[in-house]
Amino acid sequence: MTYNFLVLGSGLQGSSAASILAGTDLSNKIYLLDIDRRMLEKVSRKIDSEKLIPLHGDITKVDIPKDIDITLNFLPPIYNDIALNLSLKLGSIYVDTASGPDRDLNPIDTNVLKVYKYVDRFRDKGISAIISSGATPGLTNFMARLLYDMMDGVKEIRYYACGYPLDIPIFYEPIAPYMDMLFASWNVETAFLYRATPPVIYRGRYIRREIFGDPKYYDFGEPINRLLTVLVEHEEVVTTPIHLNIDYVEYRNPPDYLAYALIKYGFTDMDRILDIDGVKVNPYKLLKKLLPKPGNKFLDDKYMDNPVEAHIERLVVEAVDGDKILRGSLDLEIPPIEREERKRFYRLYGTTYIYVALPAIASGLYAYEQGLKGVYAPEAFDPQVYIKYLETLGYRPNIKIMEYT
Repeated sequence: MTYNFLVLGSGLQGSSAASILAGTDLSNKIYLLDIDRRMLEKVSRKIDSEKLIPLHGDITKVDIPKDIDITLNFLPPIYNDIALNLSLKLGSIYVDTASGPDRDLNPIDTNVLKVYKYVDRFRDKGISAIISSGATPGLTNFMARLLYDMMDGVKEIRYYACGYPLDIPIFYEPIAPYMDMLFASWNVETAFLYRATPPVIYRGRYIRREIFGDPKYYDFGEPINRLLTVLVEHEEVVTTPIHLNIDYVEYRNPPDYLAYALIKYGFTDMDRILDIDGVKVNPYKLLKKLLPKPGNKFLDDKYMDNPVEAHIERLVVEAVDGDKILRGSLDLEIPPIEREERKRFYRLYGTTYIYVALPAIASGLYAYEQGLKGVYAPEAFDPQVYIKYLETLGYRPNIKIMEYT
């Protein structure tokens, strides 16, 4: 069976999704929507597929065909409500990869729980909305369910994620894991706002904590080893206790020192106006203008023996029941370190930036073919079935699982 996809956004993840879909027999038509005409044209030229149909315009105004089976939303989360209502209007499966942060810096439980209020509308339409379905959140949620099913009882789920650049100057190695904004493989503005938003933990209810709060060291294993971590706002803390019977959930990253400095200097103040030699400047808008456009990474991504940018994103999930801990670890190599694997990625997908877009596509296929109705996150999936959809797209996650006390 083939499907018609609507891909919202031609930034890094949307363009990567369109490129992946162009190379698979599962797609019939791929509508790629963006308000940025130049980016849309550049991405379309690079993908160069007869399946790809670019749509230029505002999502609220452009005329979108009615033959959409699956809508993949890669727009910033502030547009999620618009995308959800569009999917309902089209009668298509809806998939996104993030529910926050928003520019008001609301805690993540506010944004995620708002989406679950759509459950009756999607159920009545006979379709589903699948949220938090990229890498993290996404693959992490799937890993949590995988570990959960392997144990008789789970009281806690703990999430850890860390980026580790490769082939960097030796002077930079000690601080590299603490400068994630420099290596974000997605929207850098969103990466910054994640750090600026008060994190939430779950302990029978959602509890707000201080940004960069509760510092603890954690051993990520070789070659990353022991790093300081802090609580970070993330969707898993909200979605996991909705779909799994869990008493406690937290999510941790190494503190991003660059983000911390920018926050301290007032760059998150949306209303602050500075007068610089008679020119009115908003620090946040200035920062946003200076940050790189993530879509350029897709355009610049091509096969190289010595990639300009290379890093490992390590995702770790721990399922805890008293003294027993089951730990799952997954490395996302961007791009793949092995030369032949890198060539395979370019041949299959036309890009190496697959780890957000590909799980989202797999989630859409899962929801459509399994007939899900309502609102779900990947914790609700049968992990063994979901793996098959990932494999259909050419990717099998190499999750290393170990038990310890």
